[in-house]
Amino acid sequence: MFFNMFFNKKKVGKIRDIKLIKDAKNKKSKGVAYVEFYDKESVENAISLTGSILRGNEIKIQPSQAEKNRM
Repeated sequence: MFFNMFFNKKKVGKIRDIKLIKDAKNKKSKGVAYVEFYDKESVENAISLTGSILRGNEIKIQPSQAEKNRM
């Protein structure tokens, strides 16, 4: 998967899981993915890549708000 290649090339850290968000009807990507890393340092490394180009598009990386949404 291209996310693995992108983050490995940038030496961000080891990825635990990737969840690509797709449209329920046509199964096309919505341009959003959740990437889970094994350690917090990798998250910080990934966030520092905001503004990088991936497949011709500028990317925005931010920490998940999942914990906040569960409360």
